[in-house]
Amino acid sequence: MTVDASQVKAVRPRGRLITDLKAIPLKDTVVTVKCDGEFQVIEYENGQATMFNQWGRTRTDLPCLIELREKLQQQQAIRSIRLSAECYAVNGEKMLRLPDLLSILKSPNSKQPLRLAVFDFDQLNGRTVNETYKWKLGELANWLGLIAHDSKAYVVPHIFPNTLQDIESFWKEYVEQRGYEGLFTRSNSDYMKVKPRLEADAVIIGINKDHESFNQQQARSLKLALCDEHGGYVILGDVGSGITHELGKKLWALTQLKVSEDQKVLWLKPHAIATVVFEALYEKEQSRLIFEHGELFDTGLKVPFVSMRHPRLERFRPDKKPTFEDIPTTQVLEASA
Repeated sequence: MTVDASQVKAVRPRGRLITDLKAIPLKDTVVTVKCDGEFQVIEYENGQATMFNQWGRTRTDLPCLIELREKLQQQQAIRSIRLSAECYAVNGEKMLRLPDLLSILKSPNSKQPLRLAVFDFDQLNGRTVNETYKWKLGELANWLGLIAHDSKAYVVPHIFPNTLQDIESFWKEYVEQRGYEGLFTRSNSDYMKVKPRLEADAVIIGINKDHESFNQQQARSLKLALCDEHGGYVILGDVGSGITHELGKKLWALTQLKVSEDQKVLWLKPHAIATVVFEALYEKEQSRLIFEHGELFDTGLKVPFVSMRHPRLERFRPDKKPTFEDIPTTQVLEASA
């Protein structure tokens, strides 16, 4: 069996963003942790395991993957299986951020802190699995075991909550104490990402020229956009908070992506993705741009959208591309609903 990048992207779970635990329904709900890691599809067949990410990278030799393979080899009833998992990095019991994971994956001598949290499977012994999600988590727990300090591959930490207090306790242990990114909930066909703050992954589409540092060759104020389902880029707003003097000088390298400029903005080829955090959203009509044949065109139309209140640049996402799959407008439309 083999998996291509498009198949990995197709099965990556998505959910609407919420920040209030009280919004999680309790009936038939499964709550899992949300890792700040890299989504993987793992193919196991004939005693071998291969891990595929959405960029076409395959891996077979990570210690966490080897442990997973050994656990599956002990299950005589499993001849082949296709798993969904998050690969992430830890320091003790604390989860590290995605940039740390990417650095570790690039270093052949720093693979020990890597972990695999397996959260789903859709094929078993050549057949599609249509059982309930609770059943699948139960099987994964039997095969792989639960999270432990000496384990590198296990079923994702999860609960089947009966009360809000169950969810709050789970949140406190994993998000507040262990540094996980948030929670992911499934209630029938309703999927939700629960994070402690509002955030979005957006493309840097311009450098604002009205900031005093622009003439000093620093990019201290950036214009961000999200991608709609038709491939256009809708302006999300500007961000300057979180960009230090030194970072501003490094970000000046983005000017190499220049496609045009006007009195206010040096416009860039959609390429670099950043995570921006913000306190709230408010309704605002925004410009919609199209990037074609190496040029960025303003359609001249304003579309009903949103803007951020008190945004701050958080980090960069080299693992993402300026596509609707990775930076959709739905990120903020769902959060503002």
